[in-house]
Amino acid sequence: MDQKTKINYIYSTVYQILSIILPLVTTPYISRVLSVDSIGVYSFTASIVSYFVLVASFSFQTYGQREAAYKKNDKEKLSSLFFEIQIKKLIFTLLAYGSFVLFFIETSQYKTMYLIQSIAIVSAFFDITYLFQGMEQFRLTVVRNTVVKLVGLLLTLIFVKKQTDVYLYAIIQTVTILLGNLSLWLYLPEFISFKYFKFKKESISHGLVELFQLFVPVLSIQLYYTIDKTMLGMTSNGMAENGYYEQAIKIIRLCQNMMGAMGAVLLSSIPRMIVTSGKEAVKSTINHAIRLNLFIAAPITMGLIGIADVMVPWFLGSGYERSATLICIFAPMTLLSAISMIIGNGILLPLRRQNCLTIATLGAMIFNIVFNIILIPQLGACGAAVASVGSEIVTLIIQGFFAKEYIDLNLIIKNAIKYLGVAAIMYAVISLIKILIQGQVGMFTLTLLLIISGIVVYFSILSFTKDDILSDIRKSFNGRFRRL
Repeated sequence: MDQKTKINYIYSTVYQILSIILPLVTTPYISRVLSVDSIGVYSFTASIVSYFVLVASFSFQTYGQREAAYKKNDKEKLSSLFFEIQIKKLIFTLLAYGSFVLFFIETSQYKTMYLIQSIAIVSAFFDITYLFQGMEQFRLTVVRNTVVKLVGLLLTLIFVKKQTDVYLYAIIQTVTILLGNLSLWLYLPEFISFKYFKFKKESISHGLVELFQLFVPVLSIQLYYTIDKTMLGMTSNGMAENGYYEQAIKIIRLCQNMMGAMGAVLLSSIPRMIVTSGKEAVKSTINHAIRLNLFIAAPITMGLIGIADVMVPWFLGSGYERSATLICIFAPMTLLSAISMIIGNGILLPLRRQNCLTIATLGAMIFNIVFNIILIPQLGACGAAVASVGSEIVTLIIQGFFAKEYIDLNLIIKNAIKYLGVAAIMYAVISLIKILIQGQVGMFTLTLLLIISGIVVYFSILSFTKDDILSDIRKSFNGRFRRL
C-alpha cells in the first residue's frame, strides 16, 4: 500500500471514527427525548424521500469520483467533467423535485415532515464530494463533514428538548447537510477553471450509458437500505417497529463505517496504481485491505452480540429492548460488508466493471425484497433484519465471483477463520464475565468493563501469536514516537 493511499486512509478513518463517536451522544439523547413512534415517523418519511434523492443524485458520486481520479492531473479535462456532471445533476434534481411535488400533493399523512425532508433533494445537487475524493483531497471532505456533524450535534442538543421537536430535529439534520455541501464550493476555484465551461447539447448525453449502468447498483443498494423501513412503515405496528429497527441499524451502520473508510480510499487510489504499479500491486493492496478490515470487523461482530443486551438499556433507554435482538441479528453484516466494500469499491468500480457490480446488487435487492415480503408480516423488524443479512451474503458471493482474479480466496478464508476464532474466544470471555458480575454493577459500567475486557483479550491473543497487522501497527507507532 503506497504512502498516499495510507495518508488518505488515515483521513478517512479519522472521519469514520468521528462518525462513530458523535452518534454515541446523539442516539441516546434522541431516543430519550423523542418517542419510538416519532423516530419511526422520521425514519419512514426519510425512506420515502430517499427515493427522490436517489433520482437527483443518480450515480453521479460513483461516476464522478472514478472519472475525476483519471482526469485529476489535467485541469481542463477535470473542469469539463465537473460542468458536464453538474448540468446533468441539475436536470435530474429538477425531475426529482417535480416528482416529489406530485407525490406531496397526493399524500395526506406527515405532510410537514415530508416538506422538511425534501431539503435533502435540493442538497443532492450541491454535493460535489465526488470531485474532491476523485482528486484524493480527502482532507477537505473530512474537515467539511466534521464541522457539519459537530454543528448538527450542537444544534440538536440545544434545541431538541421534547417529543414535538421531531420536526426541528429533521430541519437540523437536512439543513446542516445542505450548508455543508455548499461550503465545498468555496474551494472550487483552486481546482476548477470556469473558463472551460461550455454548454453543449452532446455534453448532456455524454456518459449517460455508463451513468445508467452505475445507477442500477446504486438503486439496488438504496432499495436494500430503505425498502425494509418503507415496508415496516406500512404494517399495522409499523412506526414502532421502524423505531426499533432505525436505532438498531444505526448502531450497525456506525460499525460498518469503519470498514467503509478503506473502500472510499481505494476507489480513488486504484486507478493511479493500475497506471503506475500494475496488476500485482493492485492485488497485493486489495488482499491487504481485506485482511485489515477482517482484523477490525471480527471483534466488532462478536462484541456486538456479546454486549447488545446490556448496552441497549442505558444507550437507547427503556422501551428499546427489542433493538438488542435486532443488533444481534444484524451483527454479521459488519463482517460481510468488510469484504464486499473492498471488492466493490476497490476492484469492480475502479476497473469499470460496473456491470458485475450491477448483477451483484440486483441479486441482493431481489433477495431482500422477496424475503421482506415473506418475513415482515410474521416477524416484523426481526424479519427485515434477517432479510438484510441474507442480502449481504448474496452480494459478497456474487462480487467475489467476478473479482476472483484479484482476490486470494484461500487467504481470505484463512484470515476470516483466524480473526473470528480469536473473536469467538473474546466473546466467550466477556460472556463469562457478564454472567459473573451482572446485577452487581450498573449497565453502563458493565458494558464498559465488557468492552475493555474484550479488547484486552483480543489483542493479547494476537500479540501472543505475533499477528502481522498488529506488529505493523506497533512498529508504526514506535516509529512516530521516535521522531517525536
